[in-house]
Amino acid sequence: MNLSVFLVGIAHRAASLARRYGERDPRCAETIWTAVVFAWLAIEALLNEQAYAEIHFIGGVSKREYDKAESTAGSVERVQTILASLYGKKLKAGTQPAQDLKLLSTVRNSLVHYNFRDPRVLRVLDELERRGYVRRAGREPWASQPITWAMYVTPALAEWALSTACATADAITALMPTDGAHKADVEMIRANFAKRPLDDGGTIVARART
Repeated sequence: MNLSVFLVGIAHRAASLARRYGERDPRCAETIWTAVVFAWLAIEALLNEQAYAEIHFIGGVSKREYDKAESTAGSVERVQTILASLYGKKLKAGTQPAQDLKLLSTVRNSLVHYNFRDPRVLRVLDELERRGYVRRAGREPWASQPITWAMYVTPALAEWALSTACATADAITALMPTDGAHKADVEMIRANFAKRPLDDGGTIVARART
């Protein structure tokens, strides 16, 4: 069972709803938060799925090696360490999609850990505001805003989170070996994380390991 495709599907539906609702609709913020959280979860699930495949089907890594990598502190650091343990390669730091994945990790952690005014979060908000993903009320700095930044989000943030997850999944496939043992998984991941129009109301056709 590949749960990552269903998680990214939730992010897709949430981003679609956010666009449909618009910023003035009180339901919009909730759908944006959903897209952010599930976009990140989709990548975490994808890594766990591939680790399971490597351990139990392909034999590319031992469970002990994976457990050691998985225990690494820090969201993005853990992703990179797991990729190195599975494929001997990492996403190139400072380039896309690694850079946006780091931003997504910070935003997601701020939401789920109720950590809204950490200086690291505030620095990320400045970048997201520059891109139009969040909008401050007035000119007061983020630390002085009367309510949490999570209430100043725009539908573009949800679309960006989804796009980041899809781009990251595609980048992960580029790190995977090109041998026959991995070919089917590469095709499956690219199909499951393919970017689709937000107004696509069709059912997701998930592909799974057989």
